[in-house]
Amino acid sequence: MRAGPARASTGRCSPPSPGGSASPTPRPSRCTRSTRPAPAPTRASSASPEKSCGETPTAGAGVTPEHRITFVLPGGERVDCDGYPRLNLLAHAEMMELELPQKCGGQAECGTCRVRLLEGECTPARGDEVDLMTRHRSRFQRGERLACRARPRSDVVAEVLAMLPADLRDVPEDPPE
Repeated sequence: MRAGPARASTGRCSPPSPGGSASPTPRPSRCTRSTRPAPAPTRASSASPEKSCGETPTAGAGVTPEHRITFVLPGGERVDCDGYPRLNLLAHAEMMELELPQKCGGQAECGTCRVRLLEGECTPARGDEVDLMTRHRSRFQRGERLACRARPRSDVVAEVLAMLPADLRDVPEDPPE
């Protein structure tokens, strides 16, 4: 993870263009980093996805930024980026060149890309994310989501959790309830 003084980001803020170009457009004036303290947690909605981190949005389908995504890094640094409703939080982090852990490549299998939603709303958790969270319920806390599955429905503030202890594929599952 990057840390350091407040500065304008040289990261990338735009998703791949609908024409197929995989290179995001640099937009430093709309992507910023700061060292403001993170806000206290508020009611955070659950989230989920259909888009994986490497997928390109189709023309006219969520390629216009509609929200603002703020990642709060473990040292308190904040990274802001345009939010695209068709992209999950992991894809947004990748556009900003943040090094979010992701041992399974965004397949909702390992749980290493977890973030804690502090503000805002994402799509509801479902499918493979709910399955992983159910099998390892003791390892998930309220407001935590898989960044590879949560897509923004509003402006979002997401805390990037410090390096997690293990890939959930390598630890025993919780016993059934």
